[in-house]
Amino acid sequence: MITTKGNSLTLTLTITPIVAAIASATALSVYAYCKKASSSSAKYPATTAQDFNEWGGKLLKWISDYRERCKDLPVISRVEPNYLQKALPPSAPTTPEPYEAIMSDLDTKILPGLTNWEAPNKFFAYFKPHASYPAILGETLCAGLNVMGFDWIASPACTELEVVTLDWLARFLNLPNKFLGSSDGPGGGVIQGR
Repeated sequence: MITTKGNSLTLTLTITPIVAAIASATALSVYAYCKKASSSSAKYPATTAQDFNEWGGKLLKWISDYRERCKDLPVISRVEPNYLQKALPPSAPTTPEPYEAIMSDLDTKILPGLTNWEAPNKFFAYFKPHASYPAILGETLCAGLNVMGFDWIASPACTELEVVTLDWLARFLNLPNKFLGSSDGPGGGVIQGR
């Protein structure tokens, strides 16, 4: 959502709880793999660049397959409340699970509980900025680079790219020059969370 008040422009972004939960669950699973791998000579997925490429490719394939088949899935999930709590163990994993099992969980445990926002023929409630394939690749690149853009010295390219793209947005919205980071005045964009 974009709002203006006086000389301020506010861009509000929302991260959905399901995305945060999936990311947390994935991070815990990878942590369990790495923890086990550090105490063993066994090979565990995603611990080497080769494993990352193999499983990253499989995950991208799963995503593209999902985007094609979601038009045939129900838009609204048919699961009952707390279904996932009943399907998953009460504690985070402490031992590794094969990535095949994690990928299977996507189909058998996660997918049934999704609202299929990407169903191109059924769901028209919202239009999200990350809905396109290029945007997914952009988010993947951001995760892979893992830079912090909280100030210029932390990552000059990240900070300057944010300023440039917010200037593009301001120009697209026909905002006055005082909103531009490239203006002579005190303008500039800042993304603020609430």
